[in-house]
Amino acid sequence: MILTSFAGYTWSQLVKDLLAGVLVAIIALPLSIAFGIASGVTPAIGLMTAIVGGFIVSLFSGSSVQVAGPTGAFIVIVYEILKQYGLVGLMQANLIAGVLLIAMGASGVGSWLRFISRPVVVGFTAGIAVTIFTSQIKDSLGLEMGAVPSHFIDKMVAFWQNKDSINPYAVLTVILTFSLIQSIHFLKKTLPAPFIGLISITAISFYFDFPIETIQTRFGKLSLALEYVPLFPLNLDTITFLFPAALTIALLGAIESLLCALVADGMVGERHRSNTELIAQGLANIITPLFGGIPVTGAIARTAANARAGAKTPLAGLSHAVFLFIMVYFLKDYVVYIPMSALAAVLMIVAYNMSEWKSWRHIYQSTKADFLVFISTFGITVFLDLIAAIQVGVLMSAFLFVDRMSKAASVKKLEGEFLTVTSSKTHEGQATDIKSLKIPPELDVFEFQGALFFGAYAKFDLTFHELGRYKKYIALRFNQIATIDGTAIYFLKGFAEDTKKEGGQLFFTELNEDCYETVTNSTLMESMPKENIFPKLENLLEYLQIKLNPPPVQQPPAGSGT
Repeated sequence: MILTSFAGYTWSQLVKDLLAGVLVAIIALPLSIAFGIASGVTPAIGLMTAIVGGFIVSLFSGSSVQVAGPTGAFIVIVYEILKQYGLVGLMQANLIAGVLLIAMGASGVGSWLRFISRPVVVGFTAGIAVTIFTSQIKDSLGLEMGAVPSHFIDKMVAFWQNKDSINPYAVLTVILTFSLIQSIHFLKKTLPAPFIGLISITAISFYFDFPIETIQTRFGKLSLALEYVPLFPLNLDTITFLFPAALTIALLGAIESLLCALVADGMVGERHRSNTELIAQGLANIITPLFGGIPVTGAIARTAANARAGAKTPLAGLSHAVFLFIMVYFLKDYVVYIPMSALAAVLMIVAYNMSEWKSWRHIYQSTKADFLVFISTFGITVFLDLIAAIQVGVLMSAFLFVDRMSKAASVKKLEGEFLTVTSSKTHEGQATDIKSLKIPPELDVFEFQGALFFGAYAKFDLTFHELGRYKKYIALRFNQIATIDGTAIYFLKGFAEDTKKEGGQLFFTELNEDCYETVTNSTLMESMPKENIFPKLENLLEYLQIKLNPPPVQQPPAGSGT
């Protein structure tokens, strides 16, 4: 994308891109710190992820205005992987995920991810939002307790047991942060509200000496000089052990990045390259762990801010990473005074915005099946396991889709005289006409409707058995069938063999190009000749007309010799 983005580039656009980069860097500073802390790592790791990962993604992205870095969706996943495998295991899983993302992009899997249903995405995202929101209760109330339990119910119980340690100054800080950020949003949405809000609240808490925890009291001084993390060698046993975690990072990273690129498309009027985007995300997630970073993915809020600020090329995203590094270098001695309760308030706002609560009603009012998928994915995400939530949601969506398609599938018998729409090519283009066709008494014609696939196999098989005996000639009409799968071929092959045993003949008509290729290249051709496939039903009727009513044989004149 970067090679094609600068055609007709102007100085005025250069200024817009650089200003957008400054604005996004200002937004990214507090969010990167907050996401790093909430993920269970240090603020420095969150910042390094935004700087390195953001630069790599913008350099190779399939979207001209995509901005990447640590995001809220990854908080829970990173926290769980860190808890289970440690920091080295997290970064090794991140690196493996990068390789998986490149493989997905190179193989064209990027286009497949759009088939994940919206109820699954919304349910999963809403579940993560609830988990993020509840994980910030400790800091928002200033509770004096140990590590926050990972399971939802255990978490709520722990908060209740430590309710007597609530710090009123922390609560006041949260209220002030909420109020200020929302007021800024109300006045002018283009302003970096989290940045302004955190600076203002930090100044207030420092001036009045609020007895609350800050970044400094918990983590000490802020520095980008990270400790060396030994990621190599990566042997087969380690890769196998970390593969489930890596696959989770890769799948969520792919989904979120492509959704983010899709949002950007609508804002700048372009069309992103899905597979290029996945390769860019893969490269970022391979390189970022080498600098001590955590998973990188497209950040919707930062990308939207980038587009709204007038960015048109990847230069905005590249400059955001550079400006962020400069800001951290010069402000590192001041950002450590940010109260943890103020960061918790920012993350709670992020969780609220990513919950997509407005979509819940639409899903509820659509179909019961979609709402079941949504509520199941949401519940499993909150109460059980993130990986299981995606798996169950996708499987439920797939089974419900198959059920809907099988219910829509049917076969009907055409009898007597009926009207049909035909098309033909003329010198002026494609022409359509309505013809009247008459089925001869020696022929049975069956017309398939819906999808001819494994989900409808049992229904078609039962229908044909219920019809009982057939006539000598049987025609199957496929004019309303878009695709035929292997199970359908198996069914049709068995039907052809049964017809042949009964002394009958089976014909196919009106297969589209893909279905014709599938049928003629399959083992079905062992049970019926290719000549029994006709492009139109009327062609078959003309053929049978001649076969059933052959012209009389001319007799030689009487008395003629031989």
